[in-house]
Amino acid sequence: MSNTIELVGYHGTSRKQGKDILSNGFEEMKFTPNSMNKLPGDLGCGIYFFVDHSLYGFEGYECAHLYSRRFCSKRDTKIHILEVDLLFTEDMEILDLDIEENKQKFIKAKQNLTDYVNKFITQNLEDIEVDGSYKRGNFDGVYLEAMFSKRQIKEVHAVSKNTFTRFDENAKISNFPNSSEVSLRKPEVIKNKEVRLCRELQL
Repeated sequence: MSNTIELVGYHGTSRKQGKDILSNGFEEMKFTPNSMNKLPGDLGCGIYFFVDHSLYGFEGYECAHLYSRRFCSKRDTKIHILEVDLLFTEDMEILDLDIEENKQKFIKAKQNLTDYVNKFITQNLEDIEVDGSYKRGNFDGVYLEAMFSKRQIKEVHAVSKNTFTRFDENAKISNFPNSSEVSLRKPEVIKNKEVRLCRELQL
C-alpha cells in the first residue's frame, strides 16, 4: 500500500517487567475518569515506544536505553530494551501532534477543558500514583483523553510527537525535543503481535 508506514519501536523497561511483557504482551491502559490510579502519559493512554527520527538524528534504541537506565534503576539491576515492528496501514489513523493544525486544536481545547481536568485530578488525587507526569505537573495526557472522550477529536490508532525527556537527572528542562515517541492506543499496530528482546543490559 502506498500509504503504509513501517517503523521500529523501542521500549525500555526493567528486566522483570520486560520478561512479563515478552511472556504476556503489553498491558493496555484505559482512561476511566472515576477510577484511575495512574495518570496517562504525556501522549495519553497507550503503549509507548521511542522511534528513529532521521531529520533530527534521534535514535529510538538509544532513547529507550537512556530512559530505562535512568527510570528503572530503582526497580532492578538489569534493564530490557524491547523491540517491535510497527505497521500503519492506510486505513489506520495517527494523531501527529507536531502538525500545526493538530497543535492548534489541542491548545484551543486545553483552554476549555481546565475545569474538567482539575475535577479529574481532585477526584482521583488519593488514588493516583505519584509518577513522573504528576511530579512534573504535566497533565497533557489527561487533556488529550478528555478531547477523545468528549469527541473533540476522533479516536486513533496512535499518537505521535517529538518530545523532551530528562534522560540525565542533572539535565535541565528544554523547550526543544530530544526524542520521538509513539503511543499506541490499539495494539494491532504491532506487526504480528511480536515483541523481541533487543538487549539486556546491566545497570
